[in-house]
Amino acid sequence: MAALQFPRTARWAGWLSGGILLLGGLGLAVRPAVAQDSPPEPSGGPVSDVRPADLTGDLSIAAGDRLVTEAGSAISAQNYTLAIDKLVEARALYNQLAGYYRELASSFIGINTRQADSNRALALDAAQKRDQTSYQLALLYRTENRPEEAVPLLMEILRSQQPTRDLGQQAYQQLYELGFVEAPFGEGVGSGQAAVSVTNLTVDAGDRLVDEARDAISAQNFPLATTKLQSARTLYGQIAGYYQELAGMFIGIDNDQAESNRTQARDAAQKRDQTTYQLALLYRTQDRPEDAIPLLMEILRSQQPTRELGQQAYQQLYELGFVEAPFGPGGS
Repeated sequence: MAALQFPRTARWAGWLSGGILLLGGLGLAVRPAVAQDSPPEPSGGPVSDVRPADLTGDLSIAAGDRLVTEAGSAISAQNYTLAIDKLVEARALYNQLAGYYRELASSFIGINTRQADSNRALALDAAQKRDQTSYQLALLYRTENRPEEAVPLLMEILRSQQPTRDLGQQAYQQLYELGFVEAPFGEGVGSGQAAVSVTNLTVDAGDRLVDEARDAISAQNFPLATTKLQSARTLYGQIAGYYQELAGMFIGIDNDQAESNRTQARDAAQKRDQTTYQLALLYRTQDRPEDAIPLLMEILRSQQPTRELGQQAYQQLYELGFVEAPFGPGGS
């Protein structure tokens, strides 16, 4: 397979001019402070007319906007490390504000419609800016050849925006270009060939970990084999969860996309359960049944006792003395 290609530093300017990374195009102008020329309301005035003069402190949308602007300046100076730090900080701030405003909106439902609507609008504004910042951060991670950090951000955007909105479609297109999904989606998105799959966030990466575990077992290096199998199991589980989410997002929108991602979710989940079984056997080999039994129970929850792997897991529980009678073909 050809190596995964990402834009080099020299091509970053093309991304800026081509509209892929339009930090300046997000409409993130810093709001001016409220004028303080007018004298304050008399103490006996209406409480609803009294408001703080400074709306641009460290816990405000304007503060997040400033961080995004600083990230844009860092990108222009090719200081991508600083840009990432600024975007991470801005994203966290927008997310915190969105949560606060959402809570306030809920608090006023049935009490004051104006307050509920106002805070709901602020929550939506902060959440939109969070998602836009997450997208810029994901693109920056791609540029830094860190796709395994970009994919979780793109998935977060899809959860928030859904594939039917422009930003959701852009996030899905990035997943396609990274090779994480099999087909493009959305009007006007590119349909060219996807890049090579994300190196450290794929079923193939899990398979490599399993192969390394087998080599370690052959060398009787059981601690290393255990670590490799644990990592593979976690990775398969993460991938299965992502594909399951994607399948759910496309139900009623694009049935082919839904089915494709559902199939990938099943494949990853099956490999997770197979790896879990190998790990349980390894724990048995090391006389650690208390670590093996929870894993065997996880397999049974996923596979059920009617499937072959479920029956094998149950047989291990029987051999460990955890259950009293065998089950499955040939069992009494």
